[in-house]
Amino acid sequence: MSEQRRSLRRFALPLIVAAVTAVTAACGGSASTSAGGSSDSGTSKEARAALETAFKGATGDLPEVTAKPKAGVNLWVISCGQQQPGCVEPSVAAMAAGKAAGWKTKLCDGKLNPGGWGACIRQAISAKADVIVPVGIDCPAVQGPLGEAKKAKIITIGNGGMDCDVAGGKKLYSAVTTPLKSMTLADYRARMGALQADYVIGRTNGKAKVLLVNFTDPIWGPMITKGFRDELKKCSGCEVVKQLDVGLQDLVNNTLGSKFSSALLGAPTVNAVAFPIDGWLQAGIGQAISSSGRSAQLTVVGNFGDAANADVIRSGGAQDGDVGYSAKQLSWAAVDDAVRLLAGQKPAESAGVGLVGIDADHNLPKKGSSYEPPVDYVKHYTTGWGK
Repeated sequence: MSEQRRSLRRFALPLIVAAVTAVTAACGGSASTSAGGSSDSGTSKEARAALETAFKGATGDLPEVTAKPKAGVNLWVISCGQQQPGCVEPSVAAMAAGKAAGWKTKLCDGKLNPGGWGACIRQAISAKADVIVPVGIDCPAVQGPLGEAKKAKIITIGNGGMDCDVAGGKKLYSAVTTPLKSMTLADYRARMGALQADYVIGRTNGKAKVLLVNFTDPIWGPMITKGFRDELKKCSGCEVVKQLDVGLQDLVNNTLGSKFSSALLGAPTVNAVAFPIDGWLQAGIGQAISSSGRSAQLTVVGNFGDAANADVIRSGGAQDGDVGYSAKQLSWAAVDDAVRLLAGQKPAESAGVGLVGIDADHNLPKKGSSYEPPVDYVKHYTTGWGK
């Protein structure tokens, strides 16, 4: 992709003067450049501030390791679905953490549906698991099986999923790993959406007209959507033109791409797209954007910082930005929470798992890698565990 085309994709400025300024800057003109990579003369103060907020993100410190792993532990990791990279990486990381702790480990594929998740938990109970770590699975979707695990005195750790009290029920998880201190998991998910909004506000110069994709099934999906909407309201020239609701069945039935394509076709004024899970780009959104003929006019931002998406951003493809966090780090923290509980301690107050805006010029992971923080959390935990 040429520098001129990349500039148009990033800023999508409707004013001729602003567009000319952006192209001039991209081609090596003398206009000064802000911390967000935008031309000062063509980009508003509001847009620059939004980009700076996105790229700064939210960070925290690794917790002190306070317990040694108990010997002879049988750990089961329940993947939300091995078809999606956003489920695969944290599940594999939880397995690696369990092995590093000296535990026997087993991975069960929940296959992107509550029935599969519940079946995996019940298999773990039958196999006399000591610890069960469901990945990305909200308690209400598996309330019965989690209740059975609690009755069997099995430690269950919510790794990226909400407990049942969030939906008005009783807590069933032994613990839900907290990514950042003084921020509930609901707040954390909302911050993801807010950082996505900051990115599109900045890249459209405060004139974002958004097609917003909402994940309806998990409790945390609409939380990301709400965070996005609340942040976008701060931008007087921005609006959500259309919201597309997507559920797990759209992924299982491979209808995501066609639904998104129809939504994009029906919203000709849209100049930005935000979707909540990076893996959805490869599940149809990316192809729909490329086939629309509008790729160069759209600012597209995803969420989670997956390796494949980072490579698309690097190549100037159908995605421009992302909100990254280390799902692997959260998995190591989840196993550490289990270590603590087995030792009679409380879970860590914070795993120190930060959030950060990503594009081709900011915080981009190395080729072929998902976003990882500038800390060696694996060494931190293994050293602390005495391994």
